[in-house]
Amino acid sequence: MPVYIRKGPADIPELPQPFRMIDKVLDRLVDRAWDFISQRETVRVTEQAIQTIPIMQVSGHVKLPVRTNCVACSEDGRYIFLGHPHGLSVMAQPQGITTSSSSSPYCVPVWQEDQVEITSLHITCLGEMVYLLASLDDMGVARLFAYYSETSHLIKVMNETDDLNQRSVCVKFELSRGGDYGAATISCNGCQCLEVYRFPKDSWLKELSQHAPGVGDTGKLSPVAMLMKIKPPKPHTGSTMKSPFEVLQKTEDGNVIGSGQNHLISSRQWEDQDAVFKSVYRKYMVTNPSNTTDPEDRPSCVTSHFLLPGGLFPVLGGVKPQTGGVAVAVCLWWSGRHNLLQYLLCKAPRDKPDPEPKPDALWPNAQEILCSAVSSCTRHITLGLVTGLVTVWDRHLGLPLSVVSVEADSVFSSIIFVDYWPSTATEDALHSQGLNHSSTQVHLLVTCKSGACHRVDAGRGLDSHNVTQLSERL
Repeated sequence: MPVYIRKGPADIPELPQPFRMIDKVLDRLVDRAWDFISQRETVRVTEQAIQTIPIMQVSGHVKLPVRTNCVACSEDGRYIFLGHPHGLSVMAQPQGITTSSSSSPYCVPVWQEDQVEITSLHITCLGEMVYLLASLDDMGVARLFAYYSETSHLIKVMNETDDLNQRSVCVKFELSRGGDYGAATISCNGCQCLEVYRFPKDSWLKELSQHAPGVGDTGKLSPVAMLMKIKPPKPHTGSTMKSPFEVLQKTEDGNVIGSGQNHLISSRQWEDQDAVFKSVYRKYMVTNPSNTTDPEDRPSCVTSHFLLPGGLFPVLGGVKPQTGGVAVAVCLWWSGRHNLLQYLLCKAPRDKPDPEPKPDALWPNAQEILCSAVSSCTRHITLGLVTGLVTVWDRHLGLPLSVVSVEADSVFSSIIFVDYWPSTATEDALHSQGLNHSSTQVHLLVTCKSGACHRVDAGRGLDSHNVTQLSERL
């Protein structure tokens, strides 16, 4: 019988040279494709991690009064004031607000009054452990409080009157940093005006230190003085003056730059200038058909900001502007207007406020202003205009830092400064080479009525601005 003995495995012949080359090429393509897929996955995971909203776990809770309407925190973090029906409450800890469970914050009422519902609060540090509080209730009544030694002192009801029918309505009440000045927006007969007050800060600190703890007498502190009452400016009309000498006679100090109140422009020149402007910029003026209401028919609302020292401030009446962290000016604009007005606060005191104060500086803009914001150092002022333009003014130079176009059909609802924004790798490289001009660049967050949100990086120069859309329209 034949016996079959199995031999070893047959040798596989080598592939020809072209096939080996194809095999190597395929292997390299597979490796590169795998590396590309791995990199894309890494980038996707990284982007997803960045976009993930962090979830904060509750470390403790404090029982608040029923239906708290507003909250304001002191700059040092020691107190949180709450406005609610029937008055004010404060949440405090001996060593500031912390998350330690051993010393949980407590909430106690500090001022109570029936049928008074506080809807807005603004607080600033008047001195060490002394706080100034501006409140507004649902009936438009503004009140000024001082909080010291666990006691609330009602200083003044700003728009108090015996006849309720004649009482004006306050729609906003804000304080300057440090509590030297206050600004109340008063609405009357469909029109708003801004009342600016100077507070006797030093006198209040002395008087409060003399009060016994736990005693909050009303009307015992020095009275508040009104510095000026600013009404909506009248539209520019043709001048009847015949010579520059006559213009100088109409001013107090011979300075006519910036105010726009005294000029030699005739009515015919105003009409010709308006016609030329409309003919040149007609295509830009019709990009926002929603604003078709005549500015004269719309209610005139005012928005104001306090400004710290710095910038081009004229010295009027021999009074030197204050230094440090004390506000030296207030800037404001009226709805439907193009101009940002600036009024000095360091003028010589008068027995009575000027019935028609004139602005000390005027910042013109090409279009109607919709919203505004001031940086924390108050060096930069940004304005959102009706045609989707964002203008940033540099107060130190008195010139625009940048003009950025966001969207042609955008209707801005708000704009804020972002004090800190994470830098990119390119910006870090430029900074290391000394080429990053971050000192002259600002970061803004602009929101529109459509729901869109944009990040705006603005700087000096044509190529130093960037617009990034953060959220889509609704």
